Amino acid sequence: MNSAFFIAKRYLFSKNRIKFISIISYLSVGGITLGVAALIIVLAVFNGFSGLVRSLLVNFDPHIRIEAASAGDLRSLDSLKEYISSRSDVVSYSPFSEGKVMIMTSKFSRVITLRGADTETGKGVYNLQGTTVLGESDLTDSESGHTPILVGIQLADKMQILPGDIISLVSPFGFENVAAGLAPPKTLMCEVAGIFSVQNNEYDDGLIFAPLEDASGVLGYGSNFQGWDIKLSNYEQADDFAKEFKNSFGIDSYKVKTWFDFHKDLYTMMQVERWVAYILLSLIILVAVFNTLASLTMSVQSKRRDIGILSTLGMNRESIRKIFLYQGVMIGFIGTVGGFLLAFAVYYLHQEYNIYPLDATRFRISAMPMELHWTDFLVTGLMSFFLSVISSLYPAKRAAESDPLQAIRYE
Repeated sequence: MNSAFFIAKRYLFSKNRIKFISIISYLSVGGITLGVAALIIVLAVFNGFSGLVRSLLVNFDPHIRIEAASAGDLRSLDSLKEYISSRSDVVSYSPFSEGKVMIMTSKFSRVITLRGADTETGKGVYNLQGTTVLGESDLTDSESGHTPILVGIQLADKMQILPGDIISLVSPFGFENVAAGLAPPKTLMCEVAGIFSVQNNEYDDGLIFAPLEDASGVLGYGSNFQGWDIKLSNYEQADDFAKEFKNSFGIDSYKVKTWFDFHKDLYTMMQVERWVAYILLSLIILVAVFNTLASLTMSVQSKRRDIGILSTLGMNRESIRKIFLYQGVMIGFIGTVGGFLLAFAVYYLHQEYNIYPLDATRFRISAMPMELHWTDFLVTGLMSFFLSVISSLYPAKRAAESDPLQAIRYE
């Protein structure tokens, strides 16, 4: 065993150390343990909530959206079908048209988003069957002969409509002719076929699905459509798909969006909050590291006689420096590993016994979600270990520069 490491271990775990210095060392280990555990647990909660939000949105949103860049490029969208269907990473795809319309009932009216989707392929892209909570998800026909639609649950509540009700959708397309009295407004009479819930306010409160042909007509696309919505086997490959598509077809005729672009502000905000929490909780570890610095500095002072004796016995300055450097390394290692184990224990207890339940009627989930990522352990562990090593550099340097003759003479 390395002599410097052996002596460092004896100093750190010796029963004959000064009690005050020992207490500070134990507090340093405990502080690092609590800091590492708290940081990993909080990051796990952030991971859980962001993963929950992402899963809800990704299951409903298309992973890739390809739109015509201009009205002149609408006719070329049909030519993309062969390319999309030939890719092995594409699970489902559907043409779509989307735009703002006004929904009107006998009592209320609101401006909402109308999305037209193919009655067959649209089910796989938007998970309509899985999100429909009332009525039917089928948009092929209706009993009244009017256009069948699916309405978001919050919108249905505010408009006081149920499956089977008849509503009107009025489009702003051609408003100039309407204002001039040259043509009536484009109106679509619809029957509510079902009500869906995505657990996202933007969709539940302001989105309606209709058959592609009817939606394209009322939005002014005629027999054309706006673009393609695509579902991939792995949504994390969306960026690769977008890059390959742009390389093949360029960026002049088509606009490509990924699932991240649909809610970019939300995803970015969650990342910023996560890093802010990481920085703030790192201060706990930093305080514990200052305790390590104080403990080792006082240890050097109390071991001046030992340092002098070791120097006269032939131990060089580098070895003496390593003695106290190894103490800081061991404090950091023990505290970091202890933090890992404590974080694992809290995560296990929460998963098994739900130690922090939530009201499902208010938060839509019955327990606080947690996800442990190995990258969090790596980043937190490296940061904790690095700060511990840095804190031991000054005491180690001070010990190495001690004059052995003065230490033996006066100690």
